[in-house]
Amino acid sequence: MTLVGLSAPYLATDCLGALFKELRIHATSGEIKLLVLIDKANGLFGKCVVRRPDRTTADIDELTLTIQIRKFLFSNWSNGLCAFVADKAEASNARDNVTIVPTDPEALFGDLNYEKLKPFISLKTNLYSEEEINVMHQYFLEKNWLRQEKGLPGEEAKKQLIFLSAFNPAYYEKICAMSWNLQCVPPTPVNL
Repeated sequence: MTLVGLSAPYLATDCLGALFKELRIHATSGEIKLLVLIDKANGLFGKCVVRRPDRTTADIDELTLTIQIRKFLFSNWSNGLCAFVADKAEASNARDNVTIVPTDPEALFGDLNYEKLKPFISLKTNLYSEEEINVMHQYFLEKNWLRQEKGLPGEEAKKQLIFLSAFNPAYYEKICAMSWNLQCVPPTPVNL
């Protein structure tokens, strides 16, 4: 099935649909336990930027990949769990600085789509506490994702990262990922 999808890209979404069907069958029969994780899941219901050959914008309901994923999520199957992340960046317009984008999942998915996803348990992630951000900073240092051989001394660099991220977990991770631009030295390779 994978070879067909690779050799004939126009059949790739059909192969994905067949894979999803097999996963549903095996999960429902109890052979496997299935966990489906989708980041930016509200993109499955939002606006679309794909263009048709006549340069008009396609509707999200016309995309075969979206149809296959929705069919997989909304079908009746058991012995599994779906976890979605609703991202407000998917619902916002980058050129519109005035409109305030909602943060609750019901508004991000839309009323009709939110009803389709039930039973749905909404979990909100809060900002880091002082203790949590210290633990994350120490973890990033231990994993060598942050190096402090150049630049500001240890505590000053940590305070600056915390200030820039405003205790937001996503911002803290992004800022730490850009740490090579903050005069930090990349880890040296180990010769075996």
